[in-house]
Amino acid sequence: MYLINGRVSRGRDNPILGCDASGEVVAVGDKVTKFKVGDKVITSDYAMWHDGLLTPEKEATGLDLSLGTDGCLRELFTINENALVRMPKNLNWDEAGVIYCTWVTAWNAVINKGEIRPGQTILILGTGGVSVASLLFAKAAGARVIITEINDEILAKAKELGADECINFTENPEWHEKVLVLTGGKGVDVRLRPLGMPRSTRHYYVQSKTEL
Repeated sequence: MYLINGRVSRGRDNPILGCDASGEVVAVGDKVTKFKVGDKVITSDYAMWHDGLLTPEKEATGLDLSLGTDGCLRELFTINENALVRMPKNLNWDEAGVIYCTWVTAWNAVINKGEIRPGQTILILGTGGVSVASLLFAKAAGARVIITEINDEILAKAKELGADECINFTENPEWHEKVLVLTGGKGVDVRLRPLGMPRSTRHYYVQSKTEL
């Protein structure tokens, strides 16, 4: 949408989209040293980001797939070896294909920046990919999770995945007040807002120590 609306312009018209992919190496150039034909790999825009927070130096190594270069929504493509990492052996193609953007974003938000700890409470808005990944990371860290959504069936699934409290936006238009009730008026330790819709701005009424 950023490209269509002109909010992002990197000097390319109508680039092929897609930054997440898993695949198999079918050919390599003469100077490639990290991979060989047959290797299973996933894309990683910041393959040199090994730990800690994302810094300008680490970000400078990224290729900006689908913005700076053509993306991954094609069967075959050529890519710099520095934009790939080996695919974990315990994951299938579908699982591995969403690690880079969705799961790394969630990890950086909840664990690195949010520094969520056992016993803390995190408010997660929505149930998109980043939200679900954040839910799982937060539960693994021992946190209490309050999650919001407009669909009861999806909220039921979030409950199955470990969400402690689920709030329906539609049934609770003043949902921020319910969050305060659920936390005894204290608010939450971390707020995660991977949404842009107007109703999500109500999270500002919920006190928190960290905003993501």
